[in-house]
Amino acid sequence: MRESIGGAFLFNLVLIFLGVYVAILAFAVVYARAFNTKNHVITLIEQYEGYNNASTEINNYMASRSGGVTNITSQYCCDLFRKEYNVQQSDCSKSVKQIQGGCIFEFKDTTAKTHYYVVTTFMRIDIPVVSALVKYWPISGETRVLYDRG
Repeated sequence: MRESIGGAFLFNLVLIFLGVYVAILAFAVVYARAFNTKNHVITLIEQYEGYNNASTEINNYMASRSGGVTNITSQYCCDLFRKEYNVQQSDCSKSVKQIQGGCIFEFKDTTAKTHYYVVTTFMRIDIPVVSALVKYWPISGETRVLYDRG
């Protein structure tokens, strides 16, 4: 009875902690990649002063990002923006822009002649228990306010 903790039990405990550590590390890497993608799209929109001017650059960048989420529908984006930002369905269908692995929503203020964009990219974790609970994890960010020309 000198050793109250057996070698097999201790080995299993180390394996469990190692598995949890690797899972947290994998989640952090995937989150950082999606966060970086969102920030780059926001930078492109601000640099070109709007989505219409930056659309080809954004599409080329998103196509070069392999391994991301590719099957996001505009309806899924509209449902997300309606829930998060209280957007009406008619406004959503006009203002949502779908990109590979994400979506962009434009908010316009016609009286002040300004607009800004909300960029949402998604990350996917392919772990059986987690992906059964949450299919995609949205990561959103906003551009600065852009002024309309003219």
